[in-house]
Amino acid sequence: MSTPKLSTFRKLWPSLWPQCMPGVRVRVVIASAALILSKIALLATPLTWKYAVDHLMHNPKIIPYSLIIFYGAARLASSLFSEVRDAVFAQVAQRALRQIGVKVFEHLHHLSLRFHLDRQTGGITRIIERGTKSIETLLTFLTFSILPTIVEIILVCGALWWFYGISFSMVILVTMAAYIFYTLKLTEWRIHYVRSMNASDNLAQTKAIDSLLNYETVKYFSNEVHEKNRFDAALRQYEIAALQGKISLSYLNIGQAVIMSLGLIAVMVLASLGITQNTMTTGDLIAVNLFLIQLAIPLFNLGFAYREIKLALVNLEEMFHLLDEPQDIKDIPNARPLAFKGGKVIFDKVSFAYQPMAIALTSPQPSF
Repeated sequence: MSTPKLSTFRKLWPSLWPQCMPGVRVRVVIASAALILSKIALLATPLTWKYAVDHLMHNPKIIPYSLIIFYGAARLASSLFSEVRDAVFAQVAQRALRQIGVKVFEHLHHLSLRFHLDRQTGGITRIIERGTKSIETLLTFLTFSILPTIVEIILVCGALWWFYGISFSMVILVTMAAYIFYTLKLTEWRIHYVRSMNASDNLAQTKAIDSLLNYETVKYFSNEVHEKNRFDAALRQYEIAALQGKISLSYLNIGQAVIMSLGLIAVMVLASLGITQNTMTTGDLIAVNLFLIQLAIPLFNLGFAYREIKLALVNLEEMFHLLDEPQDIKDIPNARPLAFKGGKVIFDKVSFAYQPMAIALTSPQPSF
């Protein structure tokens, strides 16, 4: 099976950047500005601590209160801007979730009886459930993990280049390139396990729902054991796919840890050489270490977020396939409203009863 296409994200974009709703666009711009300001404030903390340490090394009896206060203020500002970003973008995300969910629901009601007879209700409900949840997952990881991490990587690389030379930035860039390349390749390899898990999950839920909906028929033919075996076979397929997915995830995590550790060792060696050659101070070593600590956490989160985004795109792609299902009966362009010129319905000798002995309801038979 093919991997999720960029077109899946393009179908989501109009709900995040609607042309007819400038207020939503303003919220996206404000959230983006708050994101950048948050990372700039966070970038200032290692540098502030560097100057504080160097000051104490030369003047151990004088406490640099102003630098310590600025350090705390920068941390606070970073947190405040992050909260502003989250609060402003929350309405955009929830609106997109509601808009797409209603669109899929409406489209399913416009499809013909042929489509609904050919598809199991249990499978469709699972696709819609996973798809709507995946919208929130996708937006959450993109806006709160992927984009902040990218911005922070760019700012950290720029700061290391500006203050400590190109060698530090090159180590970070090479590490990042290797990390991203490995993550992409392993995730693409793992994606077919995710699809297999989804297919097995759909099959198991379909069998369970169809069997329970037809409970009387199962009991009439004493088919309980047969239904149990069918459900167990579907769950066994899911078990195999889930196990393969867990093993492949371990390979991915181990490789990411190795690449990141090598990058961290290389940067710390460069910083140590700077100390021995008197080109860097103790404060510089601490600042580089803080930069690395700041960058290491989102980098590990980046791998997890990317895996979650790939999974969300798979689920979202399945839901968008429902929207791509063509309607058998559809109005032609510029169709005029139906002109109703009158008529009548007559019921004659029509009867109905829940029980044979019950009193029948009698009406005239219909004629047109």
